[in-house]
Amino acid sequence: MPMPTWEGLEAELNGKPLKNFQLSDYGFPAIYSTLVASSDQFLKKNPEVAKKFLAAVDKGYRYAAEHPDQAADLLISANKSVLTNTKLVKESEQLLAKEYYKGADGAIGTQSAARWQAFADFEYKAGLLVDANGKKLTATPKASTFFTDAYLPDAK
Repeated sequence: MPMPTWEGLEAELNGKPLKNFQLSDYGFPAIYSTLVASSDQFLKKNPEVAKKFLAAVDKGYRYAAEHPDQAADLLISANKSVLTNTKLVKESEQLLAKEYYKGADGAIGTQSAARWQAFADFEYKAGLLVDANGKKLTATPKASTFFTDAYLPDAK
C-alpha cells in the first residue's frame, strides 16, 4: 500500500498495523488514486452541468482540505447510523487533507499529461493494454487524450 488510507488507519487503530511501501520503489509510476470520470458524450452535451458539478466538488474538497475536523464532523453527523468509529473518520480526514486533496502546487483537481503518460508507458511496456477487440496495442497510447482539466472552476 503506497500510503495508509482508510483501511490502513483502521488496521492501525485495531492494533494490526499494515506495512506501507512506496510503489515507486518497485518501478511503478505515480498514479491518480481518486478522480472524477465522465464520457465525452456527456461533456459535449452538458458542459455547463459538468462545470457546475466540478465547482461544487472543488468547493467541498477545498473546505475539507482547509477544515478537516469540521469536514469529518459533517460526514459523521450525516451518516450516524453507519459511521461508528469517529476516531477513524477524524484521522482519515486529517490524512486526506494533508496528502490527497491538494496537489504539490496547492491546486485541487488538476492532473498532468506527464503523469498519465508515465503510467500509460508503464502499462504498455508490461503488455497490459489491449484494443476494443482484446488485441495487445502495438504503440503506446497518447495519454493526453485520456483526461481534461477544462471543466474545472479555474480552467481557462
